[in-house]
Amino acid sequence: MGTFRSAFAVLFVAASWGSASADTFRIEIDWMQTAGHSHQPSQTVLNAVIQMFACAGHTLIIDLDEEVPHYNVMPRNPDNCDSFFGYSGEAASFGALRNGNFDHAGDANFWHYCIFGHQYEDDNCATSGSSGLGQRPGQYFVVTLGSFSGQTGTAFDQASTLAHEFGHNLNLTHCGQDDCDAEGNYNPILTSTMSYRYQLGGVRNNVLCNGLAGEEAKFKEIDYSHGRNCSVNEVALNENIGTYMTPVDWDCDGSFEGNVAQDIGGGNAGWCGATGTKSTLSDVNEWSIVSAFNDSPHPIQVIEEISCITAEEWEQVQRETEAAGGCSQPTLAVEGCVAGENVFVGPLVVVNAGTCTFPFSTPALADSGAPNNSIIYVKPGTYDAAGAVTLDKPATWMCPTGTATLR
Repeated sequence: MGTFRSAFAVLFVAASWGSASADTFRIEIDWMQTAGHSHQPSQTVLNAVIQMFACAGHTLIIDLDEEVPHYNVMPRNPDNCDSFFGYSGEAASFGALRNGNFDHAGDANFWHYCIFGHQYEDDNCATSGSSGLGQRPGQYFVVTLGSFSGQTGTAFDQASTLAHEFGHNLNLTHCGQDDCDAEGNYNPILTSTMSYRYQLGGVRNNVLCNGLAGEEAKFKEIDYSHGRNCSVNEVALNENIGTYMTPVDWDCDGSFEGNVAQDIGGGNAGWCGATGTKSTLSDVNEWSIVSAFNDSPHPIQVIEEISCITAEEWEQVQRETEAAGGCSQPTLAVEGCVAGENVFVGPLVVVNAGTCTFPFSTPALADSGAPNNSIIYVKPGTYDAAGAVTLDKPATWMCPTGTATLR
């Protein structure tokens, strides 16, 4: 499934998995390579991300273009360590490599440009062990897994980091908010490849491993968030209701309590050991942000460059998941699209959206409004109905955090 442009260039398109949509995104990828060592991503790596976009109704075109010389470190401007993507003063710099190899730079369609490389210098002009760097929002990003497994990262590392760094170009952050100082980079409520908690460990894998939902929940391993989870206040976490998909032992003391205070979105010590500032953590519909980016004029003003999870931080996440149950990184697969959604029903509702924050107010509304094959989580409470209620939507109904009464 490709159009060959040269011995090294293959064009991969999402058309075989879903119908074309108004939102089409384009990435040109070059990769560093030297004798016995290549950062070239495989077709499976690319297809996993193409499929992720197709399942959300978007078309992603990836032009895997050509190899470029291998440099151990892509430098910043030594006179201004804030300058990475704009610096072209050395052959190993991103700017010089882009200027010599970005074939779609002058195209009428807007193309993003990515280099799969080894490492880059951070904003102190020191070598970074980060998995990548991306403009937010913007046109350029790098995937740099030289400090990870095999000095190239696993196939899952590569695919998930490609989606993650591209997400920054599409105006996504690590926490779902513009400023992640309060929420931190490990927000477990943001069930997204953008969160450090899920980037390299898999979304579904880590949601289950950390006891945030049951096996029935609708999550994929590599995905942006659909914004369906409830916000939580770290000052007052109700463990009995947890995520409304399951009770959660937020403070890791082995029991479920009414209200506890715990930093669950903090640093790489993991939430059982985190002692940072407590705040409200929220989910966000990142796919709506992605669509908004594509509807904006291009090129657009870059707000910031975002560096991403390091090998050391990833090792901490691995230790945390091992303590929680020994969950290993998923094997990369081109995931099928998930049928249905996680849908919520709750009493005393103002907006009937079916999310945890804005649930459907009655089971009848959920039955008519939820997609087929959804998991419908009914929050504890009493639901009044006028007359008989027939629930015939193909779906699974659950009330895992208490008792719900329909009268």
